Amino acid sequence: MKPGWFLHDLFEGVQGTPFRNFLILFSVGTGVFAMTILFAILEGLEERTRDLQRQIGAREIWVQAHQNGSPFLQQTDLNTLQSLFPGAELSGVRNGTPVFAPKGKKVIPVGGHPAMGNIRGWELASGRHLDPWDREHDTASVVIGPGLANTLNAQPGARIVMGRETVTVVGVTKSPLLLPQSSSQGLDRIWVSMGSPLIQTELSPRYEGILLQPPQDVDPERIATRLMADWARAWPDAEWQVLTSDRLLEGARRLSRTVRWVYGSISILCLLLGGVTLGSLMTLGVKQRQREIGLRLAIGATPAQVCGMFLVEGLTMTLLSAIIGIGFSWLMVTSRAHSIELPMIWDPATWLPSLMIVFLLGILCSLGPALLASRTAPAEAMRAE
Repeated sequence: MKPGWFLHDLFEGVQGTPFRNFLILFSVGTGVFAMTILFAILEGLEERTRDLQRQIGAREIWVQAHQNGSPFLQQTDLNTLQSLFPGAELSGVRNGTPVFAPKGKKVIPVGGHPAMGNIRGWELASGRHLDPWDREHDTASVVIGPGLANTLNAQPGARIVMGRETVTVVGVTKSPLLLPQSSSQGLDRIWVSMGSPLIQTELSPRYEGILLQPPQDVDPERIATRLMADWARAWPDAEWQVLTSDRLLEGARRLSRTVRWVYGSISILCLLLGGVTLGSLMTLGVKQRQREIGLRLAIGATPAQVCGMFLVEGLTMTLLSAIIGIGFSWLMVTSRAHSIELPMIWDPATWLPSLMIVFLLGILCSLGPALLASRTAPAEAMRAE
């Protein structure tokens, strides 16, 4: 059988039964769509987990307390923590009111002690972190993230007007200045000293929270448990929150496990139903084309060629279904990823696994009907109605 005739026969086989092919495209395509969306959600959840990890760090503890809606922690609490855990690095955190920088950029000033750069592990692209001298003498010094530095074309030494104040950039970090607290609503953060006018006149002396990094030989979870028990008992009227990396990420991990089991089960079921539909309709097609198969065998086609024709026909329908399913999933991820609760990411790791799985499924579900066609007896097939 010549390759040209083989392709012609393949096209005729696919074209000859439009309703059957529609059912195959719909069922397998639905399974591919569900599987691809599953991988997109899992990728999004992994990215959200990594983002949370960057916000809290690996060994940091975030202590936050509010009473009647106002910050509760103050300098005496910071001193108490320092005495309880010698060798630990600590920094209070205060948020200022968002201010406008050049080019209409809005930023949030965050006041912190000099230790905050070490606690957060902010790696510098250029310049330096704030130090004790800045805290005592140069309250106009700021450290900014890479996004703001690119927008304002600012490097260490640049003087920038922010709100009503003129500040001096002393450092630019390689990554955004993330902190384990309420969302910044997409605004950039700048790190200023505690005495900066950008926060001094806006807030009371109380801290929004305290960052604590224990010594290497101390378990952060043990400290967090102790603080939560002792301080919540001492001040029961305050709303306490003590976060570690494991506690912050537990919710994300639990959600990821739930999605993997629930939505994964639905996706596998849809894909299996698509495979069963493909195999059943291919088998029905073989029975309906008995005379055609017998004629091909009678004029010289080998059983291997007949088997290959039906196998390629099934794989063609499978791959067409995969393209349709992946296309619809791409539309959903790119058009609705920011308007639904579950995060979704589109990259090769999202759709390549679906394509590989459905390719193997197509081989398995088409192989049975293809072998059935290749074992047809020409004489009996020619007598079939």
